[in-house]
Amino acid sequence: MESGPQYQNLSGRRHTAADNRPAVFKTVCGAPMTRPGWVRFPSIPAKFLCDDSQDDSHSGGFYLDARWRAFHGMLPRSSLSAPPPVDRAGERRSRLQLAFVIIACVWTPSLLVELAIRAAFNVGEAHWVVDPWLYVARSEHSVDGESLHVALTLALLIFGLVILVAVVHRVRSGSIVPTVAVACLVSGQLANASDVLVRGSVIDVVGLHMARGGIYSVGDIAISTGFALVPSAAMVLVARDTSLPGSVGVCIAVLTLQVALAMSVVEGGALLTMLSISATVVSVIGFFVRFKGSLEESG
Repeated sequence: MESGPQYQNLSGRRHTAADNRPAVFKTVCGAPMTRPGWVRFPSIPAKFLCDDSQDDSHSGGFYLDARWRAFHGMLPRSSLSAPPPVDRAGERRSRLQLAFVIIACVWTPSLLVELAIRAAFNVGEAHWVVDPWLYVARSEHSVDGESLHVALTLALLIFGLVILVAVVHRVRSGSIVPTVAVACLVSGQLANASDVLVRGSVIDVVGLHMARGGIYSVGDIAISTGFALVPSAAMVLVARDTSLPGSVGVCIAVLTLQVALAMSVVEGGALLTMLSISATVVSVIGFFVRFKGSLEESG
């Protein structure tokens, strides 16, 4: 038992002689702290709210850390909102609906355009739209007796539908360019296949009078548009795994290969070349604008 005078202090505890001795605290390493005026701080909690690996991996520590940094002006206030849950099934359903809308918007007008061309033009008749580069004509390519061509057309159509379903279900979210590209390919092939099965021929209606030019059906234009979006789709698909210069480099490399093949191997490759360059320029500009906007938002 402690000896010495005892009296009641204001806190309710009895004051003893031991209270007159200087307080001794220990640091985390165990060294004594005997200097007067030092104050002992509370124990450090096991889970720190700002930056703790346990908290980050189990209970949303990244969100708390973002909130802490935003409070000090290191992050924009928009980063405080927790990311909403992603509805994968709904996203796939939306992309599939978009693909079918594109197919309908290509296939139906192709039938109407061909009916109008049949009514207004005779076979072999042509009229200039932009002299001397662009013209409208009626040219029919019969496939009677070409069973191999018909079988190849149907096989390409079925293969395109399989690729479309795979793209819709497998490609990660973030852009609709791959879906639009495959949908254009499928819709163009469907338009040509319907002509082959119903009339036994494909009607070409738009012509380009230039090097590597030709005359094209509505289905051919849709197919060329789908191929023209391939460089942009490649840029989108690698964007999450590479840097911005790397993504643009992949896009330019695919475009260069595509243009080289179109101007040397593909019959009537002038249309594909013009569409590819135009689509790639628009996609790269949009990509840079989107990237700049994300930097301004995060800065």
